[in-house]
Amino acid sequence: KSLERFEKKCDIRDYMDLCQTIMYINKHEIPGDVAEFGSYKGHSGYLLSLLLEAHGNTKRLYMYDTFEKFPVETIGVDAFWSDTHEVNFDEVKSKFNDRPNVELIKGDFTHTLNEHRPQKLSFVYVDCDSYRASTFLMVELWENVLSPGGVMILEDYGHAALLGNRLAYHHFFDGRKDCFKFFSQFSGFMVVVKR
Repeated sequence: KSLERFEKKCDIRDYMDLCQTIMYINKHEIPGDVAEFGSYKGHSGYLLSLLLEAHGNTKRLYMYDTFEKFPVETIGVDAFWSDTHEVNFDEVKSKFNDRPNVELIKGDFTHTLNEHRPQKLSFVYVDCDSYRASTFLMVELWENVLSPGGVMILEDYGHAALLGNRLAYHHFFDGRKDCFKFFSQFSGFMVVVKR
């Protein structure tokens, strides 16, 4: 169904781990909505929306992205992303007209999150690639927004070229005892569950 609307961005291995995550937050009744940071053209967000609906979940899905192109990155390991991944926002928006559980939040989320900050999240899906953006989300969301038992997934961790995201993860989570961490060799996700 999703491939009738979107070019494939979320492959089957990623989708299966997303399915397990949605099942987990439902089974354990983790409070809070769901947020995706780095939505690109919307494929994975659309799948998350369908999964939430299929499980009878009333959680909202917030999708944060510039919905234009990748912001300029000044750190060397991430600079190659700058001004890539062009997106037509109106086209993306039209594909979500029938998804009442979705809110698209346009702009660099290091700015828009201050205006559109969910009170509680049960699941944070980080697919923003860069050190700057990944670090921002961990600092802003881990302590006070992600519910105990909630899940943060770093989608890019297992991608060899995306060292900025991996470095951000290690700088923030190494040595922490307030979480359970698991690397999925299936999808390449780094899954972090808050204690």
